[in-house]
Amino acid sequence: MAKYNIDWSCGHHTVDQLYGKHTERERHIEWAERQGKCPDCFRAEKQAEREAANQQAAQNLPALVGSEKQIKWAEAIRRAALDAPGNHIVADADAKLATVPADKRAKFAAGLAAMRVARAQLESEISAKWWIEHRADIYPLESFVREAGIKADKEYVEVAHAAA
Repeated sequence: MAKYNIDWSCGHHTVDQLYGKHTERERHIEWAERQGKCPDCFRAEKQAEREAANQQAAQNLPALVGSEKQIKWAEAIRRAALDAPGNHIVADADAKLATVPADKRAKFAAGLAAMRVARAQLESEISAKWWIEHRADIYPLESFVREAGIKADKEYVEVAHAAA
C-alpha cells in the first residue's frame, strides 16, 4: 500500500493510494496515463450520459440498438440532427404558416408535411448503425427529405427559410 502520483490521460493530476502487488499498481498507473479518466472527469462524463438519456426520454425517442460505442456515438448524432438549425421549422410550423404569404401557403403546407414525415422517420429510427452511416446525409432535414425521396417542393425550402 502506497501513494502514487498519477497523471491521467484527461490531463488532471491526482495522488492516489493503491493496493495490491507492485506490478498491479504499475499496470494501473500505466493504464490511467494512457487512457484513464480521473474520478472527476469520469463522474462528469457519466452525468452527461445520464442527462442525455433523460433528454432522450423526455423527447419520447426510442432507445437505439447496437454496441455500447455505437449507441453513444449515434445518440450524439441523433441529438445534433434533430436539433440542427433548419430542423426547428417543423417544431414552429404552425406559427410560421401564419406568416407565409397566402399565395405560397399551400406549397409551404405540402413541404411542411414532407418535413414532418421525414422527422417522424428520423425519430423512429432505432439502429445506431444507420445513424452512424447516414450522419452526413441528415443535416439539415431538407437534405434528408431529398435523400429519402420524400416529395417536397423546392420552393418550400426557400419559403421556409424566409419565414424562419
